Amino acid sequence: MPIRDDLVIPTGRAWAGPFWALVGDQGQAVSLAGRKIHAQVRPAVGAADVLYEWSTDEGNVVVSDVQVTYLDDAGTEHQVTTAAVSLMVPARDSAAWRWTLGVYDVLVIDPDNPDATYAIVEESAVRADRGVTDA
Repeated sequence: MPIRDDLVIPTGRAWAGPFWALVGDQGQAVSLAGRKIHAQVRPAVGAADVLYEWSTDEGNVVVSDVQVTYLDDAGTEHQVTTAAVSLMVPARDSAAWRWTLGVYDVLVIDPDNPDATYAIVEESAVRADRGVTDA
């Protein structure tokens, strides 16, 4: 089930987003082997303009294994090592941004089976924060 996660990204500075750990419906580990991560910022849902893009192909997505502790429906604690995803923005990229507000989502894509595409993050807000004080 995808989550909502609004982001604030500082412009002109390197930024690494939160890690989203992926756990299956039955608490099992999720593998991203052979899969691609893709995300875009747009001014609004359905807008043609892409304001920024992340992808494993571009190298601005981090995929790693993390240990997750969770409680099942009965309250029993479990641990699983599973895949996690994080987005990154280099300072040079965000310094060039002229937009301040947009929407994004994050998808897991199976190139061999497009029907197996699913969202990690559903439509959420993203704000480019110019800050107050220049470095």
